[in-house]
Amino acid sequence: MAAATLAATTMAAATLVSAQSQQGAAAPTGGLEEVTVFAERKAEGQKLRDVPMSVSAINGDIIDAAKLRSVVDVGRLSPNTQLDPVGTFPGFSNFSIRGVGNSNSTRSIDSPVNVIQDGMVIDYQAGAVLDTFDLESVEILRGPQGVLFGRNASGGAVVLRSRRPTGESNGHVDLTLGNANAREINAALEGSLVPDKVAARVAVMYRKNDGLFENTLKGTFVAVPNCPPAPIPAGAICNVNNITGAGVSHATGPISGIDRLVIRPTVVFTPSDAVTFTLLTQYQNYDDGGGVARAAFPSNGVIQNQQRLWGFTPKPGKYEANVQNTGYTKIEAWHAIGELEWRLGAGTWTTIAAYRDLTYKATLHVSGDPFDTLVFPNNVEKADQTSLETRFNGSFGDKVDYLVGAFWLDAKADVRERRESRTNTSTAITYFDSPWTQDSTSKAVFANLDYKFTDQWTASAGVRYTEDDKDISLRPLVSCGATPTGCDALAYIPDSRSWSNTSPRVVLRYKPTEEMNFYASYSEGYRAGNYNARVGTVQALRTPANPETNQSIELGFKGEFLDRRLRTNLAIFNADYTDIQRTATVLNSVPSISTLTNAGQATIRGFEVDASWLPIDALRIDLAYGKTDATYDELVGVTCPCGDKLVATDLDFDKLAPWTASIAATWTTNVGEGSLATRVSYARRPEYDTDFRNTVALRQEAFGLLDASISYDLGPWTFSVFGRNLENSVFVDIRSLGLGYQDYGGQPRTYGISVGRSFGRD
Repeated sequence: MAAATLAATTMAAATLVSAQSQQGAAAPTGGLEEVTVFAERKAEGQKLRDVPMSVSAINGDIIDAAKLRSVVDVGRLSPNTQLDPVGTFPGFSNFSIRGVGNSNSTRSIDSPVNVIQDGMVIDYQAGAVLDTFDLESVEILRGPQGVLFGRNASGGAVVLRSRRPTGESNGHVDLTLGNANAREINAALEGSLVPDKVAARVAVMYRKNDGLFENTLKGTFVAVPNCPPAPIPAGAICNVNNITGAGVSHATGPISGIDRLVIRPTVVFTPSDAVTFTLLTQYQNYDDGGGVARAAFPSNGVIQNQQRLWGFTPKPGKYEANVQNTGYTKIEAWHAIGELEWRLGAGTWTTIAAYRDLTYKATLHVSGDPFDTLVFPNNVEKADQTSLETRFNGSFGDKVDYLVGAFWLDAKADVRERRESRTNTSTAITYFDSPWTQDSTSKAVFANLDYKFTDQWTASAGVRYTEDDKDISLRPLVSCGATPTGCDALAYIPDSRSWSNTSPRVVLRYKPTEEMNFYASYSEGYRAGNYNARVGTVQALRTPANPETNQSIELGFKGEFLDRRLRTNLAIFNADYTDIQRTATVLNSVPSISTLTNAGQATIRGFEVDASWLPIDALRIDLAYGKTDATYDELVGVTCPCGDKLVATDLDFDKLAPWTASIAATWTTNVGEGSLATRVSYARRPEYDTDFRNTVALRQEAFGLLDASISYDLGPWTFSVFGRNLENSVFVDIRSLGLGYQDYGGQPRTYGISVGRSFGRD
């Protein structure tokens, strides 16, 4: 990044992407709304402009109005943020913030971006791509979170806060119908069970569609060369599925549909003015289609075994596949979170205890071809976790605020990964079976002190000490031969490791006026060492990746002008990213094996610009732009040429868009007896690499997503029409190269209408 460009942006800032429109309300008058966040773990929320860190706050109104269905959609509103799924296994997160993130679906590897729901850190990443219904807010904390938030994290945090009952009696029911035979019901009811003592809320979401992807018979089939005529001689190597080049016949139509139920009961107990206990529970049951790969043949691709041995050249249209086994995904999970707040004379003591239990079952079609050359059949995963965090916020007079606390997490995983492979030109199946268990414990103590020199100047210093222990027992991923039980006699290999880390944080803040805030900060974050559960040898298992660290310097400015009609936030950062944990697929390995290593170190620089403008009461414009320049300073164990790079350190970070941009305009006006709100938004990413080796044929081309909605609020009734990805732009979560080229993920055009009815509100 050019120094002049960085200098032009000067200072960094906490980002605001909140309430770009308000569902069921007229446009705000007198200026932009005030936004409250909990990014610094204060007992009471803070105004976003007072928080000296980079935070995007997206409130429940914008989530509802823009029909944002998951944190993936929310991430597109935050600069330098990519909250993408892995694409292969539905619901598995590959979140990245400022270039620090995951790019794999290996269950044993921690994410460098924490997902925190109502104070509970979600350890197991399968099922961590959460729906966003009935949320009060989503906060995206960019940069290392080594002191204040949950488990130590090298990349950042995504913090979801559910709506709490207020004690007032009200409710709502919303019905949505859309393309792909989509139907959705969102409902919530709350009220007071014991006046001023016990309030309760229950929210329910049911969502179903037939699938937005289309299974077809498209593609070119030719007879495999040198294939003898039938009957095939004994011992001959030949593709008996495709002797004549006639292809494979199978069912066609919509695939990868969803059928989801989420129930979220919440109870707030207030036995006295000093004590509040909140119990947040959730049950989710997903019965979805599988994560189907879509075989493709890019214009710059080269002939692969899919063409040489199977005679198949895919020719799909937008979001189309040609597969026999369409797979399934079943996720059943529940959690309970208890939050106790005790307001004492010297401060507030907060304790959060949580338990989460998850079962994930799936059949995944990996190769994306009609011959089922690689399928992960009937994989079963079970995970549970228990966590406890306790912290005390206090003060000494008007000058000193302090925070001290402790954190503990114990997580267990029990996974069985099965594979069925047809890697030669026969129909014989080779089976693979790799079960494993892992027990992880993370313990930490932390403290932070704010000292107010004057009304304008404040300094903060904090530190966190973390210990991580992991125990794994695994049966390596090797061939079981021609029977599924061929590996049953193989021995499990145990191993264990412990790591520790001390992460500091220092901040200097200057507020010349109430509306302006300058800050400079230094913070560190760390990701614990990790085992690779997709290994084929004992040596690889017993060589886990050591912890990675991220040391970041950030300068920031936040300002509100024109009587709070213009909000401008800027951010500039420089990070030293060391002992980087990277995964890569071993080329031509059978079965497909992933490596996990400490690849080296990098320097990450960038800036973020965010603005909200209310030129008139009826019109609001929001803009967010972020640029990230990530450069490897050292990259070990990699030889090039790689893609179009001659030197390994010239490789671009995989799954990192060098910039992200979004803009939204909302027009609200009174029509008749109601209020009409029209919202149009556009998000854009440039071309970027989807694989570690920067394979040119696997790059994601530049794409943009156009969304729009029109809502009419007529008292208790609300009517909406919406569309997302209206141009039906083609994009993927990941591209891979196995027997051929595969595309995973993406989101086709969706549209629909909604009708809502509120009860008990003015």
